Amino acid sequence: MKVKKLLLKNFMLFEDAKIDWSKNINIICGENNTGKTTLLKVMYSVLKPLGKDYQEAAAKDMEKKIFVSKLQGVFRPDNMKIGRLVSRKHGSNRTDFTVILDKERELNIGFGNQQENHADIKTKNMDSIEKYDVIYTY
Repeated sequence: MKVKKLLLKNFMLFEDAKIDWSKNINIICGENNTGKTTLLKVMYSVLKPLGKDYQEAAAKDMEKKIFVSKLQGVFRPDNMKIGRLVSRKHGSNRTDFTVILDKERELNIGFGNQQENHADIKTKNMDSIEKYDVIYTY
């Protein structure tokens, strides 16, 4: 399985990011505090629940809990409220991030800044997905 594109909207320091990944090796470089680690963490958080360790997570409610739990575990937001990961602006705001994979597969996760432990998850063409190992390193 290959990641083709990552879209982030109002997620932490990313207001509107569209990243096209190459087919082979990708290098993420930049100044300190520009979001390099955040990119790795968000991709890991979104892809890990699709990996080999979670083969039995078929029910939609279970899937939502797994994705939320992974986001909480990786990012450790204040009071474990995932809404704290939404870009801070006045009033109510929402984040959405999408990972586009090969074979026209797509995963979208979204939640508002008032959310504690709920996310909206939409998938496209993810019914027959091969399981793989997901690792996170930097």
